Amino acid sequence: MNLIDMKERIGYIDSMKGFAILLMVMGHVIAYQFPSWQVALTDSPRVTMIVWRIIYSFHMPLLMFCSGLFALHAYEYTWKSVAQFIWKRALTLLFPFFIAGLIRYCTLGGQFLDYWYLYILFVFVVIVTIIDGLCSLIPKHGKNVSSILIISLAVVVHIVCSKYYWFNKLPFLDLDHTHLFLFFSMGVICARYDLCNSLLSKNWFFTCALVIFGFLTYWITIQGYHIPRQTLTGCILPISAIFIFVYLFKEGFANSRSRSIKWLQDLGRHSLEIYIIHEFFLFRVHYIGDYVLKLANTGGGQTIFFVQLTTSFVSAVVIILLCYMVMNVINKSSILSQVLLGRKSTIVNENEKQ
Repeated sequence: MNLIDMKERIGYIDSMKGFAILLMVMGHVIAYQFPSWQVALTDSPRVTMIVWRIIYSFHMPLLMFCSGLFALHAYEYTWKSVAQFIWKRALTLLFPFFIAGLIRYCTLGGQFLDYWYLYILFVFVVIVTIIDGLCSLIPKHGKNVSSILIISLAVVVHIVCSKYYWFNKLPFLDLDHTHLFLFFSMGVICARYDLCNSLLSKNWFFTCALVIFGFLTYWITIQGYHIPRQTLTGCILPISAIFIFVYLFKEGFANSRSRSIKWLQDLGRHSLEIYIIHEFFLFRVHYIGDYVLKLANTGGGQTIFFVQLTTSFVSAVVIILLCYMVMNVINKSSILSQVLLGRKSTIVNENEKQ
């Protein structure tokens, strides 16, 4: 099986995860610049949230794709191995979802499902693990049957998410984010058939994806011609973005030793911790939002883009540095590291070995 070993660190994948996490924090910072980001998004001129719109057009699909690359384990399926694998993923994802989510809810308010990514990712992992485990019983063609079922299910889920919003009223059924299963399954398939080292590494493929992404970003995100993101047509933009960043971080920056690439790789290695902790450091700066609204009403589109890009990036870097400080403190305790951040403390493990 051409699956990526979950214990193996791969630089370009860490870089992509780090880039996606950085964009996520920047997007949250932009939202916190307004008293109500929903009002700014829907009732204000479209240019008001221009950087936010671009970021949110692909950053979570990119993160889900990266998670899908490591979704399946590369050893022989047995009932015991499947149960152990799911339990380990529960420790990594569900413990922080409930514990950190409860702490945030009790201290800062908001919704209990604010850490929806952890819950949704766990559900996705369980689904593809069960499908792959059952299909492994099919001789010779089990792997291909599993892949067909996973992709077919992803398409069906996408169609349901785009048409039947009333399902979202059911408890723990988050249709607004379930459509991400399509991008998660893409990661699973790319890992299985080693597509990142074949098709996605072709320059002509990158060029086509870049042209499509540039056109759709201008057409949908900037000009605002509405294509719902849950539809298959609306998926073309984030899919093209995924192809672009796989090529850029794997081929374009493969031999780069710049500090920025190393920093992104480190962000990727700690993406789970940053995702959990950063929520506690988001702060509201309404004077930036007020300034942006004034510019939006006078046609200052280029200035808005520059203001949002620079302020969100600087704030995101500060928040990430604070996340590292808190992470280093929590990692001093193996128990707190496990229940809050979903991982055993590497510091404690190293001390025990000594």
